[in-house]
Amino acid sequence: MLHEHNMNKEKIIEKYNKHLSYEKNLSDNTIRNYLSDLSVFASFLIEENFSKEQPFQDFAKFILNKKKQLFQTEYRKTIVSFLTWLVTKKTKDISRNSVIRNLASLRSFFRFCIEEKFMPEAPLWNSRSYSMKKIIPKKPQLLPEVLEQNEIESLLDNSKENEIDHKSLELEIRNLSILEILYGSGLRLSEVSNLNLNDIDITKRTVTVIGKGNKQRQVPLSLKSIKILDDYIRNQRKLLVKRNSESALFLNKFGKRLSNRSIQNIVKSKAKIAGLPKRIHTHMIRHSFATHLLDGGADIRIVQMLLGHSSPDTTQIYTHVSTNQAKKIYLDSHPLANINK
Repeated sequence: MLHEHNMNKEKIIEKYNKHLSYEKNLSDNTIRNYLSDLSVFASFLIEENFSKEQPFQDFAKFILNKKKQLFQTEYRKTIVSFLTWLVTKKTKDISRNSVIRNLASLRSFFRFCIEEKFMPEAPLWNSRSYSMKKIIPKKPQLLPEVLEQNEIESLLDNSKENEIDHKSLELEIRNLSILEILYGSGLRLSEVSNLNLNDIDITKRTVTVIGKGNKQRQVPLSLKSIKILDDYIRNQRKLLVKRNSESALFLNKFGKRLSNRSIQNIVKSKAKIAGLPKRIHTHMIRHSFATHLLDGGADIRIVQMLLGHSSPDTTQIYTHVSTNQAKKIYLDSHPLANINK
């Protein structure tokens, strides 16, 4: 049985406010945002011809007049209609984060109303459903940052490392092997740290990788990568091996598998030594691998395969980077590019 006498708009908002403050212990700012979103939902209900004085009570009665098995469907349909109204009518420039926050606010409010018996009980909507995803604005797709080829060359230049870091030769060659395999094969950070000794085939010049979704792929290695890896595997790695060492390709000084964080730190350290101004991370090297391949005329399907992308759409973003690079080269190089006459 619904508590209809408490469904006055002001009373329910006041009670919900106390619920957020005292029971949920939310910050004042979060509560303000939730109540603001609720006010927007009330405006939507009023536009949908629910009572201006009691929009929530009218909405609850509307749901209750349906068959019980349709309560969930009606909740979902209302939210889908509200999101459509929010995105298309209320404000065309509403951000993805605002829409997602509205969904979270309403889910919290509906749960409260169901617990207080202001609204009939039914499972709430799935925010990840196809109908929801169609309406929620997509994340803006930022173009990946890439390194110029001369920056990559500086990163892979080993001549400065010893005089600055005074690392032992085995660590120096290990670090260089990691950088070579990151740029030479475009592997993800986790794929590099998970490599085992038997994943490298020096003769065939390939590395076997277990990527996302546990999918296996073989990626070719450059001659330079093979030369450095061969030195590391034959001569340097054994100096890092301890009694209980793993089969991991890249070991730390204790003979254990290098962690993702350690590899990131190696890349940052090498970038600092190389004097690169950008904040370098491993995925930027992977972006550079893909973009430089496309700049060199590689087929996008081959790049997709090398990167281990399941969809060509994921790889497609690198064509935009490559186009931007072509435009930059044109503007920097063509004699008439910047003449305004």
